[in-house]
Amino acid sequence: MKIQGVDVEDANEKLEISITKTDIRLGAKKNSDACAAARALCRQHHAEAALVHFSRAYIKRGDKWIRYGVPKALRGEILAFDRGGAFEPGEYVLAPVQPTVRLDAPSRKQYGRTAKKKQNGNRMKRPYHVVAGVRKHMVPDWE
Repeated sequence: MKIQGVDVEDANEKLEISITKTDIRLGAKKNSDACAAARALCRQHHAEAALVHFSRAYIKRGDKWIRYGVPKALRGEILAFDRGGAFEPGEYVLAPVQPTVRLDAPSRKQYGRTAKKKQNGNRMKRPYHVVAGVRKHMVPDWE
């Protein structure tokens, strides 16, 4: 996976950030690379750039992006901030992504399925919920 032509790696350690009132005041709504969390990451961890989305955060250091999982508390603050509400200053811990969604995780196709039957039977699929009024979803450069 690549972002802006630069390779992405999964994080191996947790990362703590402290979002201040200044980060919030200078942060841009609906902008993953200039929001309060991205500003705090660049300021505290001396990153060249940061992208913060609802479930993933990316920090650019040198010639690579490092990928972290975003905690639910920070996701809620991002949602409120993008929709015009207040973003409360606080401490957040970005964790490495789960082993099943790591970039080096084996694909599900490798495990195979023994039975070839419908998963949903005759039930209708539930419509996918898209959160409106917030930042755009990231589209990585796939190799």
